Amino acid sequence: MSALVSGTVVGQLITALTLPILTRIYSPEDFAMLAAFNAITSLVAIVACLRYDIAIPFAEKEKEARILVATSFIFAMMCVILVTIILSIIPSEWIISILGNFSGKAYIWLIPLAILSLASFSIVQNWYTRLKKFKFIAGIRVLQASSASGAQLIMGLSGLGPLGLILGYLFNSIVGAFLMGVTMLRNKITHGIKISEFSGVAKNNKKFPMYSTWEALFNSGAIQLPILMIASFGIGPEAGYLAISMYMLQVPMVLVGNSVGQIYYSEAPKAHREGLLSDFNILMLKRLSTLGTGPLIFAGIISPSIFVWIFGAEWERAGQMVRFMTPWFILQFMTSPLSLAFTTIGRQKLGSQLQASGLLVRTGAVTAAAFLFPEFIVEVFALSGAIFYGYYLIALFRVVKTPWLSVLKAFIGNFWVTFIWLIFGVVVLLSFPFFKELLI
Repeated sequence: MSALVSGTVVGQLITALTLPILTRIYSPEDFAMLAAFNAITSLVAIVACLRYDIAIPFAEKEKEARILVATSFIFAMMCVILVTIILSIIPSEWIISILGNFSGKAYIWLIPLAILSLASFSIVQNWYTRLKKFKFIAGIRVLQASSASGAQLIMGLSGLGPLGLILGYLFNSIVGAFLMGVTMLRNKITHGIKISEFSGVAKNNKKFPMYSTWEALFNSGAIQLPILMIASFGIGPEAGYLAISMYMLQVPMVLVGNSVGQIYYSEAPKAHREGLLSDFNILMLKRLSTLGTGPLIFAGIISPSIFVWIFGAEWERAGQMVRFMTPWFILQFMTSPLSLAFTTIGRQKLGSQLQASGLLVRTGAVTAAAFLFPEFIVEVFALSGAIFYGYYLIALFRVVKTPWLSVLKAFIGNFWVTFIWLIFGVVVLLSFPFFKELLI
């Protein structure tokens, strides 16, 4: 885990260090277009493989895992072909009118490539997660961040506008999929696989396309569809501000939460077989609470003041958004890695139902806000996120039959760490006027 975390930290540092430059090269409207593009491609890519990709680490036999890799690639290609046909049939003017700020034929035809690269990266990453090659994954993440940030800087300085942001975004998944995929091909992981074996493996893992696909679609849709709606409603560059504020809050989640999720992938099945999944979840929750809650609270306290300094005067609105979204991201930070428990215990159907309710709550809230009080649409989106992840976490621990006293202890066991971050945030916030006066 230490190698994976360190590689992720370096990758995020590269992105974070280049972001203040990017916000001065690109406008909030450019980032709004990137947010719309990301929303579309992420929503489709996450289900492109019918979730056979996430079944790879759970396969008991290596040959079954190799067949799942091949199956995932086949479905990903079929999805990309289908999307391309749909884009060919539907007039581009219709798509542009529906997507609002996300406009331009050139960007639309990058959608299939983005879906393919994102799906491919998910497949190869899950394969190396199964092998516990965390150091290798960490190295790839550093290369991804470097190539994506470098591409966005160069193309932004070249005057490509939002196209530069989108192409840089594509570089991230393309580089990861290519480098990992080449290594997999060299190892000939599909050697010896027979076509007749595909149907049997697909049937053995049928719960993934039947339930996990819908769960992933609802989960991604609950986040991406509201962003797309905010962009399409044309409420200024709100989607661009939202993209930056979400990124800043996602840093602790990516640094720790995703790494914990990778560990959960590899260790949870064993814990479940030994009847220790409840204890394992408590251990993971305690780690997440200790490592993530404090930094998120700190970010929420100082963000409105520091965003203007870091990103430029026109990004003050993004800093205000961070404060409203902090409760949502704290609960999401706790929930996301542990949500794999539904897959581990074979309760994907229940997970799908919970995610479906989240999709209805969040899109419904954003739709209502767009017509009733559009100036508060992001605040309503943030509130709906906190509500959803709160009841999702409660449902998760009920299903795994975890004592509530243990859950409470995991939440507050290392409260002193969070309290230190809280005090630190208040001190930094009170110091801003002094530093501003000093600079003047």
